[in-house]
Amino acid sequence: MRRRNVVLGLSSIVGAIGVVLSVSAATKGAAASKAQKPRASLDVRKPPTQVRLAALVRGPVSHPIHAAGQIRAKSQVDLAFLVGGEVSWVGVDVGSKVRRGQILARLDETQVAADADRAQAAASQSQRDLERARRLEESGAVAATTLEGAQTGHTIASAQARAASFALRHSVLVAPEDGIIDLRLVEPGQTVAPGQPAFRLSGKSRGAVMRANLSDRDIVGLGIGRSASVRLDALGDEPLSAKVSQIAPAASPGSGTFEVEIRLDHAPTDYKNGMTGKIDIERKVDVGSLVPVDALVPGEQEGVSVIAVDDGRARRWPVHVLFFEGERAALKEPLVGVSEVATQGAGMLGDGDPVAVVP
Repeated sequence: MRRRNVVLGLSSIVGAIGVVLSVSAATKGAAASKAQKPRASLDVRKPPTQVRLAALVRGPVSHPIHAAGQIRAKSQVDLAFLVGGEVSWVGVDVGSKVRRGQILARLDETQVAADADRAQAAASQSQRDLERARRLEESGAVAATTLEGAQTGHTIASAQARAASFALRHSVLVAPEDGIIDLRLVEPGQTVAPGQPAFRLSGKSRGAVMRANLSDRDIVGLGIGRSASVRLDALGDEPLSAKVSQIAPAASPGSGTFEVEIRLDHAPTDYKNGMTGKIDIERKVDVGSLVPVDALVPGEQEGVSVIAVDDGRARRWPVHVLFFEGERAALKEPLVGVSEVATQGAGMLGDGDPVAVVP
């Protein structure tokens, strides 16, 4: 019985070894059969990518300076009485339109008129004294020094009379030109000193201007007389022709910008001081080349490139963008030898890819 079990065990082991050898032989046969099977040929040719081309432009391009500013009358003056006194009458208020020579306010003339009469009387008396001294000096009745004293007294009295007459004439304040009263600083009954501001007038004689602050990059090369256009936000988008009239010689200490004044050729009649607007100042900039914005494609290392077509193949040009103007990009590189760049379909191209140009 024990011998029979041993025989059965050996038979089982031999059978298992046979199965393993059979599987291994089958696997090697399959691998050999697969290796001997011929490999299908692969077509590695890439079909051409259809693109559209756009012309490349070189040379100076228009790149206006864009700024914002406020419109104001060029002539803004503070008006004041040249003599002191009590204000007796005020005839205008803020917003009043005035004409040249129009009386704006008066001082009480009582004291001023009395001073003028007294000074005129003193001048007349000194004139008579001078004439009498001349006759006496000619007859030898008085010394020459008496005549000299009479002449000095007449000179002083005449000067005082002129000053009193000046004060009487300037006891009224008149508008020096046509304009609008922006500020009123006096009231009837108020006592004012000579030169104390009474009104602020925006005159029309010198037109209207826009003032804007520009950076040092924009100020370089900018000159007086450069053409510009202005659009006032409150009065629509109609451009108003203008020219650069003043440029600050130094930067503002606070902001580091330069104030530029733009004079409007014809200011609208309904503008108000302080209205805001947009300013475009004409400028030409030398660039390497100019291409449509949609010709720019992502480049290596986060840069950008453009794609040119050379003998049916895409040729990638790394570029640097200087600025955008509308739907065009100004590039630093002149791209010598390139006359057109790919636009539509450019983003799908790699360097050397086949290209089919669509008319």
